[in-house]
This record gives sequence, structure tokens and C-alpha cells, in this order.
Amino acid sequence: MTDGVFQKSGFKKPSGGRSDSYGRGKSDSDSAQFSITNVLISMAKAAVFGIVTASVMLLLLSFLAVFYDIPDVVLNYIIIAVSMICLFIVGFKAAGYNSKNGLIIGILTGFFYTVLLYAAACILWNSVDFSAETLIDLVAGSAISGLGGFIGINRKSKKKKRR
Repeated sequence: MTDGVFQKSGFKKPSGGRSDSYGRGKSDSDSAQFSITNVLISMAKAAVFGIVTASVMLLLLSFLAVFYDIPDVVLNYIIIAVSMICLFIVGFKAAGYNSKNGLIIGILTGFFYTVLLYAAACILWNSVDFSAETLIDLVAGSAISGLGGFIGINRKSKKKKRR
């Protein structure tokens, strides 16, 4: 026995799987492919945003270094801080674009961002040097970005609850 709404609209009642608001069935592979595409696009957007943010912050730092005498040790710590801030922002933005799985999305985006920067450095200096420091950078970048994704999701959900 069918429902009168489905008969009038011309759509058949779905036999299984997910259905949208019109009663048409969606397969699980379609929704999985769609979400993977969204995740990859959000990772790319967040990585580009992070690279632009890091470039602007490092450009400002270079202008400050021209006018003020900043010791090299302090300059190195400032560059590390800028990198950590940008990694956090990358995870935060990627999680905000997806609205779920913030920790996983943040970790993946941080790994992607760090690999992009490593690849750019390898191209600029015409050398590939994979060492323990590189592995630590990948893990630390993923962890910081994962924290940004975790906080980004939790902040986003609190905002939705507020009326």
C-alpha cells in the first residue's frame, strides 16, 4: 500500500537507503563521494588561507626586522610562533567549512599544509632532505591543526545552540 503523497507527486517510495525531502532515494556511495569531495575542497581552501596568512604575517615580521634590531634567536622563535598560529588557523577553518569531524579534518589538513610547505621548500632549494626533524614537523603540524579543528567544531556547535 502506498502513500497518497507519493502517488500524486510521481515519485516512488524508496525501497531502502537514505531519502531526501522529496522521497527520492540516495545511495550511500553518492553521499560518501559528495562528503569526501567537500572535505578535500575545504582542506584546500583552508590550506590556501593558511599560506596567505603565513605570508602576510612573515612579510610584516620582515618589515619589523628591517627597522628594529631583532636577534636571530628571537626571530627564529617568532617564526615558529607564526607557523603554529597558522597551523591552528588552518585546522580551525577546515573544521568550520565541514561542520563535523573537526579533529580528524584538522589533523588531515595540518598534514596536507605541512607537506605543501615541505614540497615548496624542496622545489625552492632543489634538495630533498627527509630527516627526523621533518617527521617531527609533520606530526607537530598535524597535532596543532587537529587542536584547531577540535576547537573550531566546538565553537561552531555552541554558536548554533544560542538563539
